[in-house]
Amino acid sequence: MANAMGEIDITPADLMKAVNPFITALYNQVPGTSMESARFKLFTKKKSPKIMALPPTSANLLQHALRAHLQVMLWKAADQQAPPRESANITHFGWEFQDGVPIPVVAAGDPGPPELVDVIKCQCRAEGKKCSTVSCSCHKEHLTCTSYCNCCGEEGCYNPYSKRVTTQEADQEIEEVDEQDYEDVEGVEDIEEQDYEDVEGVEDIEEPDEEDEDDFETEYFS
Repeated sequence: MANAMGEIDITPADLMKAVNPFITALYNQVPGTSMESARFKLFTKKKSPKIMALPPTSANLLQHALRAHLQVMLWKAADQQAPPRESANITHFGWEFQDGVPIPVVAAGDPGPPELVDVIKCQCRAEGKKCSTVSCSCHKEHLTCTSYCNCCGEEGCYNPYSKRVTTQEADQEIEEVDEQDYEDVEGVEDIEEQDYEDVEGVEDIEEPDEEDEDDFETEYFS
């Protein structure tokens, strides 16, 4: 790993190949174990650690590795007149800017299988500050609140890690579904009206004319 870190021409894939064995060894995992496998094995132990004590996901490990890679790149150029040209844009190395301030990138993606994430829920009830502190189990574990939580993960949830759907967006989705259902019902009504017309046509055929009735009476009752 030491040889790979700070090398200007190394690719992210090669960087991960160099970093992964070192990180898995820190968690007592055999060489070749992926981050996701290591997380699963540790979490399913009889005495499982807290979620924050698990190894990072592969996506987040890459962001950590890129930041370390940038730092080592600058160290290796300490005896040069200027930093490497490649280091000028730090957004290529696990950083992003918010309001002009560089902050570490947190990779998108679920921290675990959806089946597991869905059963983790908080019971926050404080109006105006739901989930705003680490007393919220989701906030504490850096997880998004969901519809399973007491806050439902909606606008009243103040968990900074929540991926919220606004009330307006939710109402719009409901309206679109209702409109589609209404169109389907209208289609059924059109079919029923057509069927009714067909039945009326049958009744018209079955009703005898007055002349036929007179002929029938003349033939059988005269």
